[in-house]
Amino acid sequence: MKTNIFSAISISLLAACAISTSCSGDSSYPEPQDAIDGYGVQIEFTKWRPYNLDGTETFAGQTVITDQGNERDAGEFYSKEDISPSVNGFFKTGSVDGAKVRCLVSQKIGGDGKLVGLGDFEDVGLFYEDVVPSVKVGEGIKYIDREGNVAFDINEKTGLNVKTAYNFMGGISVIGVDNGGDFLLKGAVNTKGEIVIEPRYFTLDYIGSGLYYAIDPQRVTNPENPEVEILDNTGKVRFTINKNDYYINIGNGRNGPYNFPFKDGYGLLSDYSGFNWVILDSNGKELLKSDGTKSVNHEFSGKYFVFRDSETYFFGIMDIKGNIVIPAEEQRIIWLDKEMFCRLNERDESEVCDYKGKVLFTVDGPLSRFNHGYAFVPHQGRLDFINSKGETVNTTSLYYGAISYWDVELLDPIFSRKE
Repeated sequence: MKTNIFSAISISLLAACAISTSCSGDSSYPEPQDAIDGYGVQIEFTKWRPYNLDGTETFAGQTVITDQGNERDAGEFYSKEDISPSVNGFFKTGSVDGAKVRCLVSQKIGGDGKLVGLGDFEDVGLFYEDVVPSVKVGEGIKYIDREGNVAFDINEKTGLNVKTAYNFMGGISVIGVDNGGDFLLKGAVNTKGEIVIEPRYFTLDYIGSGLYYAIDPQRVTNPENPEVEILDNTGKVRFTINKNDYYINIGNGRNGPYNFPFKDGYGLLSDYSGFNWVILDSNGKELLKSDGTKSVNHEFSGKYFVFRDSETYFFGIMDIKGNIVIPAEEQRIIWLDKEMFCRLNERDESEVCDYKGKVLFTVDGPLSRFNHGYAFVPHQGRLDFINSKGETVNTTSLYYGAISYWDVELLDPIFSRKE
């Protein structure tokens, strides 16, 4: 699968692909974006480098010993070795010389002077938990630990014919089981390989805040509008909805990394028009319902939600009680979090404001969201990293605005290669 890259020139893609800020939620598990602690940046046509969130080089000034005994710059990844974000200390490298090979590369260099690489795999996940699914050519799915050791073979552990496995999200890893039917049945396991959600679901997708969107084929009485169960990570049903009543983007990262319907313990369900919607808590309790005068999208954080006025089509911000926090006078709001929001002015500058509307600072260009206190803004040929005061703390070169998020790969399953 190809790496998902966005351009510095495209404001809309930057807004969609920005990494979210820290989320507490009402779950004991943080949102997945909180695990991201580094980026892969394309600095030349054939070179990528890993960077920390503050823009310092992950392997600044360090060299490593290759398998041939030669020294090389630890931070240069060549040709097709583009890299994913770092998740809990490990980057994922892409194809090497045209062959589909995946490795996990630690941010720390080993005592032997070599990069600590876990691989080579046909495919491998990322460490949202301390074990990840992986697969090698001709083998079934095995979960490995942070040392690269096999923690468990999922088929041996469960006695099932597991064909797909997803990264851990919300504390569990979804698996797809072949039972001889027309489609895989979905269930989930914990970090010990123990089944916590029985594999009986046609659909089982993470939607944020420790919740899963599930369709049980045995419970479908109306195929045209089946019942959807919203489960927690123990398999408990929090609430139910009918599938066609709301449009839920279970594709998640295909509209930008971690664009989940639930964040911070709140959820937004809406139809395709965006004018019929409801805001819920994670137990399905209705907090606010549409009155038809505003459309909403999945740009929200904490108790704050972006809305669009049905008459003027300008944007504003409201809270979960429907109070207007920022009037609908904005041409574009590109992101918001619990402390501040970012709007784009007529000069294409990013203005970061508090919820009283005061401009805290202005940045020339489209600004990413803050991730653990740092954000970045791409320019022609460079990438500036800033702190929460708007101060530039580091700058690096940037090749045509390419910074890798691999958002689809982070959310897609690992497939068994064993017949």
